[in-house]
Amino acid sequence: MEPTHFRQANLVLTGPEGSDIIPLPVLVNADENTMSSLWVPNEEERQCLIDGGAVIVQVYGGAHPPIKVGAAAIEWGEHHVPEDEAPIAT
Repeated sequence: MEPTHFRQANLVLTGPEGSDIIPLPVLVNADENTMSSLWVPNEEERQCLIDGGAVIVQVYGGAHPPIKVGAAAIEWGEHHVPEDEAPIAT
């Protein structure tokens, strides 16, 4: 799965310069103390899910933070390209 830019994203998280970490657009909601990102499966992953497969969540480090995984309808015309997003933080 790949993260996608979405209209509500108000921050883009990035890895250290020179790393292979891809930018992650997120919606930061200070009122709920949450960060949300939108991930889109590729065709192979879509087929796996249709066939009864599952989503794997992998967290790096020694502890797994509380998370929520769900689904969202996507209206492709409302998404932005990376150049539309700001600010950027590391």
